[in-house]
Amino acid sequence: MDDTQSMMAATARHMNLRAQAHLTDIDGLVHRVLKLSTSNETILRSAKDFSSKDSQLNGTWQALKSVRNSTVRMSEQQDRLQGVTEKVDALIKSTAQILESNKQDDTITV
Repeated sequence: MDDTQSMMAATARHMNLRAQAHLTDIDGLVHRVLKLSTSNETILRSAKDFSSKDSQLNGTWQALKSVRNSTVRMSEQQDRLQGVTEKVDALIKSTAQILESNKQDDTITV
């Protein structure tokens, strides 16, 4: 019986050591899972920040596009106004010439 008991004790010690090794492995795995969880939270926060910044950039892009379109329209209107200004200037000059001509015709010479 002494051999049986010592074999059982040796087996128990061996099982105990294996259990402790498994607990150490499990503890290491739990530590890794916690570390990954923290990393995942950081990644999620970064993704949210990126999404927010991306949304802000998209809004800025839309605003800039709108400003550009407005500038193009204003430039087109300015070109049209320049054409109108040139026509008005020509009319003023023509009218001035007509007035000058009429003044000369109205002059009475004695």
